Amino acid sequence: MFMFTKNIPLTIWLWFAGLLCLSAQQEPLQLNEYLDLVTANHPLVRQANLLNLEAEAYELKARGSFDPKLMANFDQKTFDGKDYFTVGQTELKIPTWYGVELKAGYNWAEGGFLNPEEELPAAGQAVLGLNVNLLQGMLIDQRRASLRQAQLLNQQNEQERRAMINEILIDANETYWDWVYAYNRLQIYEEAYRLAVTRFGALRESYIQGYKAAVDTLESSIQVQSRFTALQEAQLKLETARLKLSNYLWTSDDIPLELSPNVPAPVLEDMDFLAIPRVEIDSLRNQIFTQHPALQALNFKLDQLAVQNRLNREMLKPRLELSYNFLADGWNFNGYQSAEQGNLRNILTENYKLGLQFSFPLFLRKERANIALNEIKTQNTSFKLLQKRLSLQNKFGIYENTASTLLSQIEQYDAMVQNYRDLLAAENEKFRLGSSSLFLINSREQKLIESQEKLLKTQASFHKTRVAIRAVAGLLAN
Repeated sequence: MFMFTKNIPLTIWLWFAGLLCLSAQQEPLQLNEYLDLVTANHPLVRQANLLNLEAEAYELKARGSFDPKLMANFDQKTFDGKDYFTVGQTELKIPTWYGVELKAGYNWAEGGFLNPEEELPAAGQAVLGLNVNLLQGMLIDQRRASLRQAQLLNQQNEQERRAMINEILIDANETYWDWVYAYNRLQIYEEAYRLAVTRFGALRESYIQGYKAAVDTLESSIQVQSRFTALQEAQLKLETARLKLSNYLWTSDDIPLELSPNVPAPVLEDMDFLAIPRVEIDSLRNQIFTQHPALQALNFKLDQLAVQNRLNREMLKPRLELSYNFLADGWNFNGYQSAEQGNLRNILTENYKLGLQFSFPLFLRKERANIALNEIKTQNTSFKLLQKRLSLQNKFGIYENTASTLLSQIEQYDAMVQNYRDLLAAENEKFRLGSSSLFLINSREQKLIESQEKLLKTQASFHKTRVAIRAVAGLLAN
């Protein structure tokens, strides 16, 4: 850890005392360590993780449609000293995945003013039955569709979570390399300022001793002022980059962290700059279509719409519901039968209550509209998928070409820096021998600084692009 907090209670300061001690060790903040911190604690990452909890809640809600339901009903009427009726009913319904609803219950009724259809055996009446959809709802119904869509939503949200984290890490990666570049750039201007101050001191001493003209010290002092201004600008850019980097650093308790100014960045000059192997490039390109979370999320969205389309087309069928209830005398389901008749066939065909319900909307306007609307949603999602695939594919190609170009530029700028160093060394030697001027030395130094700055910027851009290639393939987020 390399951060410290600000504007927080003393107890938390003490809790982070160990972090401050580590900060004093001057260990560079590496990219993998930084991205691990972002992935673990950044609020947007934790917000993305809520998608899984949301999907689990929706799936639990959908599974609730298959929960057994226990019901009870009791009615009693007494008036003018007469017991008109006492009627009770209990029932347990158990929905099943195959669209058959099982039920069991017990009814009782007594009184002098019962409706004939409500008269029951003296011991009451147990009931076993089922409800079956024979046409609409036989192959799929709202309960089964909702559960399947909730399961697909769970998978979709997981991919959307990964896509969100992937985007956050892309931004965090760019911010990290901007900070690394700003830090290394500051080292160049610190060295340039140090050289200008040293040269000014030497020329001033030579002027005092009569070896150099006053104009040389004036030009050298102007160079010191110019280098100091450039140094201040580099310090400001580093401070800005450091604070932007701190935006991504949080504790697990939602406390923002600020990167210590004492924490160094990795030295770009010491890093490896190698071309990405062709085998790895081809593998990453293929993984765009198989693993990128944004594409996977859209595919799961299409699967949900396919389930909805199947349900909508099921609604075009007439609704025909069969209800069968097997009746008992008390709890004895063969109590009405003699010993000779007490076989299963007689029991099922003589003591029962059978019902059929049929309905069919004549114009089917609502059903046809639902199909049309779902088809529009499907086409919209399909277009988004096509566009996203093409966008990612082209973006990958851009990053691939950019990485190759940057690698070539790094070689060129590296050679330029070395050449400018040689020119500056030669110019210094000529100046020592009296055959050159301070103006030429300053000019050579300025060219060297510019080439060093371009080299650093190209190096940082190369590392930024390498990570971006993996991000386009959707591999930054777990």
